[in-house]
Amino acid sequence: MKNSRDKRYWIWGQFDKESTYALNSIYQQVNKALKGPFFKVHITISGPLISPDQHTIDRFCSLPEKFQPIELITDKYSFTQKLNRSLFIDIQKTSALMNIKRAIDLKFNINDQNYRPHISLFYGKESKDNKIELISKLPEIPDRIKLNRLSLVRTDEGVDHWATEHEVFL
Repeated sequence: MKNSRDKRYWIWGQFDKESTYALNSIYQQVNKALKGPFFKVHITISGPLISPDQHTIDRFCSLPEKFQPIELITDKYSFTQKLNRSLFIDIQKTSALMNIKRAIDLKFNINDQNYRPHISLFYGKESKDNKIELISKLPEIPDRIKLNRLSLVRTDEGVDHWATEHEVFL
């Protein structure tokens, strides 16, 4: 049973310097137009973990022993009317990405059958028409981006207060 004092953590994938620069440029353009909350660009890999203990954190920190950096293949800009998936870049479900996801889900006993890999650019409410118009003005998405680290991120408070608590390079 979830306790109100439980802390929620997610495992994010983050990117090499060149990919981060390109994605941040797009993210900044989106947030200048839509005035969304600040967050680090990322791809959610797995979660949630509820109030992880030291054993769980140690297992997270051992993940680089199993994985190497991978290239993610971008697809297109997309949007929904959901707050937590408002405007984003769809990522293809490559075997490399799904192998990492399955291994992490197994290691932490997470069952996520509805995984839709994406890189969020905006969290919040905005009209469909405004999103379509903004997407038409955004630059071309890089074809490939390099995922080179995993982060354990505390997300139990508002988006502006999300905090990376542990980070490991692949």
